Amino acid sequence: MSKVFILELKRLVPLVLLLVLLAGLSLYDYMTPEAQETGFLDEQDNGEQASSNIEFTTEDEGYRSEPASFVLAEDTKEWHQILEEKNLGLARGSLNEKKEIGLFAFHSEIKEIRLLDGSKAQSKIEVIIEPKNDFYHVAIVNKKQFEEEVVNWRFVDDEGKALYQITQDN
Repeated sequence: MSKVFILELKRLVPLVLLLVLLAGLSLYDYMTPEAQETGFLDEQDNGEQASSNIEFTTEDEGYRSEPASFVLAEDTKEWHQILEEKNLGLARGSLNEKKEIGLFAFHSEIKEIRLLDGSKAQSKIEVIIEPKNDFYHVAIVNKKQFEEEVVNWRFVDDEGKALYQITQDN
């Protein structure tokens, strides 16, 4: 009769071990802080009004698996560097650095670009995007549409929540 009891005890050992591991994991999850997104702003700026929409042309769009990012190319050197890094099949001479600025949005589609009212000495641009998994969008903006030098590019979603911001030094 004692042999049956020992055999049953051997079957309970893995179950007890699993329960101890489950309790340890639950305790670990309880004690560790919740992860937060990095690289994204968690603010919503409602104080600035859009003064005008800015026209842009879509140079390329499609699906590719890339980390989510927003990149600005102000000259042909930056343009070529981004094309090489991201392995995009665009023409190398498709950006005229004297007249145009290139915008790259990965994991999102550019819906609208607006010039914000603010300081007259410097312009702020708001790029409205729609997040899309594994989608990229390359847009070209004509510099003639800006009265002043652009120093702040803010990428926001449809609800106005700031997702990313690029600030340029003068």
